[in-house]
Amino acid sequence: MFWRWQTDWATYLLTHHNSHGDGSSNSIPSAALSSLLAPVSSIITTLHRHLLPLIDHVSKNPDIASITLLVIVLLVSLKILNILYRAVVFWISLAFKLVFWATVVVVGLFVWSRGVEGAAADLAVWGRYWVGVWTSEYARFQEQLEDARKYQMQQAQAQQAFAR
Repeated sequence: MFWRWQTDWATYLLTHHNSHGDGSSNSIPSAALSSLLAPVSSIITTLHRHLLPLIDHVSKNPDIASITLLVIVLLVSLKILNILYRAVVFWISLAFKLVFWATVVVVGLFVWSRGVEGAAADLAVWGRYWVGVWTSEYARFQEQLEDARKYQMQQAQAQQAFAR
């Protein structure tokens, strides 16, 4: 019924667009309107021919309609998830880029204010400090590891003595 109304409307517009009863006419010429509405009418007819059997088949088999609806909902939800993923990736990459360029600016300002030699000297002092911190922490953890190994050996020897 809907498709017939669409076709009738297009036909009515094509044939009666110049007669308003008061003698006035539309500003769109008949040939232009006909050339604009002919492809629309053709598309509607083609859709009617191909979609009507599909709609009839789906309405007779509600299981197919349920599965189709489930697939459509799944695809739409995946598309929304993809959009959210891309938004999160955009903001995270933007944050990393801002941090990188802020670091470049801070280092540049530091070198500019201290000079190249002063910045190199400060970098050497900071490097020696952090190497010292790392070395002392490494030595402390090595001592803890040795203590843990000695304790495990004592426990193993105690269990062997108890088992005899």
